[in-house]
Amino acid sequence: MVPALAPISVFVTGESVLARVARDQLRNSPRFVLVPPDHDPRDARDVTGGGIPRLGLLELDGPDEAISAALARIPSETGLILFGHQSALKIGPIVRTLFETGAHVLEYIALPPFDSDESAAKYARESLLLRVETLANALPPEPAPPRASQTMHAGSFPRPANRDRSRLSARFDICAIGISAGGPRALAELLEKLPGGLNGSILIAQHMPEGFTAQLAQGLNWRTELEVVEARDGMLVERGHVFIAPGGRHMTVERRADRIYLRVRPGPLHNYCQPSIDLLFDSLVDVIPTRTLAILMTGMGSDGCEGLRRLKAARAYSMAQSEKSCTIFGIPARAIDAGLIDEVLDIDGLADRIIAYLGVYQSEPARLKEK
Repeated sequence: MVPALAPISVFVTGESVLARVARDQLRNSPRFVLVPPDHDPRDARDVTGGGIPRLGLLELDGPDEAISAALARIPSETGLILFGHQSALKIGPIVRTLFETGAHVLEYIALPPFDSDESAAKYARESLLLRVETLANALPPEPAPPRASQTMHAGSFPRPANRDRSRLSARFDICAIGISAGGPRALAELLEKLPGGLNGSILIAQHMPEGFTAQLAQGLNWRTELEVVEARDGMLVERGHVFIAPGGRHMTVERRADRIYLRVRPGPLHNYCQPSIDLLFDSLVDVIPTRTLAILMTGMGSDGCEGLRRLKAARAYSMAQSEKSCTIFGIPARAIDAGLIDEVLDIDGLADRIIAYLGVYQSEPARLKEK
């Protein structure tokens, strides 16, 4: 007999029909225990072990003041699923606050237009809650412990490393990162450990809707000495810079003479994703594979696995975030199971390897960034 899954504590903010229906459905589901955002942990002790809410559904269609008040009460460890009709451009200050304060954002669900309360309720029951349950089932049984002393090196990893590290070139030029659910917090933890004089470029494909990646880039820019920007078509790939693929666009690279430039283009979903990790990795195969350090981090799904397979065949080097340090161990697990990963590391270990493998071209003090 398959053991029953422990109920997951969850809250829902907002007063729309959809939010109210979601609360009613979650309250009546054996998979969840509904709690208020600012609940006393003792309220749910019998089913949650006295812990904080694991998931929070934060509606972004209400007044900014109400959203800000809700944010102030939400524990930083709670994984947030944002939902609403508004684009990130219209709710920029709220989204920017989420990323700058390190809120644990899992994903944003863009709602379709509803022509009636009945259609909103139907969407809540048949689509929104299905996605919430899918994310809930992908969470580890317990919240991830503090992210220290979790490094697992290739030498202790059960699969043999695909390549002998001693045969690799002394330095890489590009670190390409694929990441999804749980990405904003993981990226903040990673990038804040890297020096501004990093002798290479970081390219990131983060699964996120249009508009949100601009706010993510701004939020991350305050937390690292590196220069973090949302990628634009035609940008030169420069060392010491982090380029985040725009939501709703695919980011690839191309070589012109002896320089590498970004291509940012709309296109169909690839592997249900836009931007696509696979497409970013594929473009690196043709441009600079042997000097690419490819990393897969927290997220749900399989995007990135096939692109990494082709990168590995072209002699790239690969790393994955460890299970214990992932919010959702899906994307890295697929590549690990396929035997495509050379090292499995926690976030501290990934940062150490990026510094060691890309190098530092100068020792510089932390920059003060003007707002």
